[in-house]
Parts: sequence; structure tokens; C-alpha cells
Amino acid sequence: MSYRVALFAGSFDPYTNGHHDIVRKAAQLFDEVVVLIGVNVNKRRAFDAYAMRRAIQASLDAEGLNARAAALYSEGKYSEAAQLYQRGARRYPHILTFLTGIAHSAEKAGHPQTAITAWNEYLSALPKDDNDHRSIARSELDRLIPGGDTHT
Repeated sequence: MSYRVALFAGSFDPYTNGHHDIVRKAAQLFDEVVVLIGVNVNKRRAFDAYAMRRAIQASLDAEGLNARAAALYSEGKYSEAAQLYQRGARRYPHILTFLTGIAHSAEKAGHPQTAITAWNEYLSALPKDDNDHRSIARSELDRLIPGGDTHT
């Protein structure tokens, strides 16, 4: 079988969730996906192409890290998954999925205090008006700390 490369070219000004979804789907079909940022010198960009490249790379790196951690979790390697999620949370603190990954993995690995800490960090990072996610975090904390005060 030959090595297949997909080329996805665009201005990506900005790189949207739709673009990201296309890259994600292409990665399932090809051995390599190259994202090429085109620049039209006759148009003014809203976002610097070099900054956009770094943002796209960070987004793809974070997703890959999350996918590897999720695979470890599904294989029952909870401690290893928690470590990978922790690395993701340090590198990409704005991506809250890593905190929930730490919480679930740590609990399964037998580290409830780490899970509690991760849920508390997740809860404090959520916007105050995100009632759905706040409710989930509070439910998890209530389950881990029966009778504890988790409504911060």
C-alpha cells in the first residue's frame, strides 16, 4: 500500500471548528495531512499567518495528546492516562477536557484526592453561567465527597 498524503490549503483566517473537523476526518483516511496556510498579499488578514500556524499546531497537538490518553484509559491503563492528561493540562491549560480526563483516570487508578482536585479546578475554570457543566462537576464531587461542600 502506498503512503497517502492529503493537502488541505486555505487562508484559515481564522481556523474554525469546521476546518478542524475536516482535518480530523482526513486524518482517518490518509497517512498524513498537511495543512497549508495561503496568504493573499492583496488582502489584509485578521490574524497573522504565523500566529495562526502556531494556533493550528497547538490545536492538533492537544487533540492528539487527548486521543492517546483516551486510548490508554480505554485499555485500563488509568495511571498512564492520568499522567498524559496531566501533561496536556500543563501544556494547554485553556482546554478543560484534560481536567476531566485527569479526574476520571485518577479515580479509576485509585487516587480519589487527585480526582477531587481536578474536578475542583475544572469547576473553578468554568464560566459562571455554564450551568450544565457546573452541574456535572458538582455531581462528580458530591459522589466523591458524600456530604461535602462542593458548591463553590
